[in-house]
Formats: sequence, C-alpha cells, structure tokens
Amino acid sequence: MFYASWLSKEWLNDNFGILGYPLSRFEQEEREATEEWKSRFEVEILLIDSLLAPLPPVP
Repeated sequence: MFYASWLSKEWLNDNFGILGYPLSRFEQEEREATEEWKSRFEVEILLIDSLLAPLPPVP
C-alpha cells in the first residue's frame, strides 16, 4: 500500500490536484513570494548572460 504521509499537501495539490482544500494564508503568501523571487532571479541571470556574451575578436 502506498503511504503519502511524507509528501507535502502543496506538492500533492500541484501535481495531482487531489486534495482540493485551499492553502493557508501563510502558505499562499510564501508561494507568491517564491514565484516573485524566481522571476527576479531569472531576469538577473538573463542580464548577466547578456553582459558576459562573447565579444567580437580583435583584429
């Protein structure tokens, strides 16, 4: 028998949608902050990549 006691309810909701109950306010705020941090981090990585692009060869 499969026991999912070690799985978080957030993971189950995201991957299977089987629990169906809303996250607490703290969990929702934490998720939104994580998404905002990820998007800022991705923009910073793109900026760094563009700055580190190879320069044309010097003749």
